[in-house]
Amino acid sequence: MKTGLIGESKDSNIARLNEMGIDDPDKVYDAEELASGETVLFAACGITSGTLMEGVRFFHGGARTQSLVISSQSKTARFLDTIHMFEKPKIIQLR
Repeated sequence: MKTGLIGESKDSNIARLNEMGIDDPDKVYDAEELASGETVLFAACGITSGTLMEGVRFFHGGARTQSLVISSQSKTARFLDTIHMFEKPKIIQLR
């Protein structure tokens, strides 16, 4: 899997990072730099399938997503499996 910055071009992404005070786009941050507060809440939603979560799965009339929420305050990690109904269903049928 390849990840990176999203934008119009690499140069525009680097310029945007510089405006935010980030001089090294290749820097690897440690946990303390990413989340230095006493109370930290992390949330992620799978877009494409990976080892941790499934990606968005569309079906007739909706989609199914998986999310992860980690809280330092409650010391919990929650996985959420959510059904999103785009239209009002006549009959709800989960598979």
